[in-house]
Amino acid sequence: MNRAKNRFLALAAVALLGFGLAGCVTNNKEPDYNGPPQLAAPQPMAAQLQPGLATTYFSGTYDDIDNMPQGASGKATGRPGAPVTVLSATSAKGNIFGAPTEIFYGIRFDGYILLDQPGRYGFAARTNDGNRSWIGNVMVSDDPTTHPERTTPTKFLDITQPGWYPVRIMYFQKRDSAGFHYYWQPPGAAAPVLVPADRIKHIPGQ
Repeated sequence: MNRAKNRFLALAAVALLGFGLAGCVTNNKEPDYNGPPQLAAPQPMAAQLQPGLATTYFSGTYDDIDNMPQGASGKATGRPGAPVTVLSATSAKGNIFGAPTEIFYGIRFDGYILLDQPGRYGFAARTNDGNRSWIGNVMVSDDPTTHPERTTPTKFLDITQPGWYPVRIMYFQKRDSAGFHYYWQPPGAAAPVLVPADRIKHIPGQ
């Protein structure tokens, strides 16, 4: 009887331990969000902001953005690089934005974009290979797999509150040529143009 009781208790402890560990697993995928664009909260102060978007580089043979490290813990596995102020680059060899290699790498860009008037803003990305991006936590481009250089459909956001909005962009290069160009279409503009350098900033170490 005691042996059977001890076996039951041991099995119960293992089951509880397994449940506890499962509950501690971190979901590293970028969160899904279907609401309106969200202002950065709190709004960054001018003294905090530095030019360009912060970059994090990853080494890997990616076929899809979903294969890249995701979330805060995934970002921590990458190597920080120099900020990027002009979101446009092309290379026949494959190395863009100071990536440490010509093939098999990914880049994550983080920071803020200034949308300083209410209205409709459009966003699009032209890349080779995959990209996915968010403005104010809303996904605005999604062409996540390997492909020749091409442009995503322009995604429009209705901005009611002017200010700084968080930006997150994921991009990967597999092999051969590489290209990355990020566009916006502010209120009143007839067509998308490259995002101006003075509209993107980051907070060092964030």
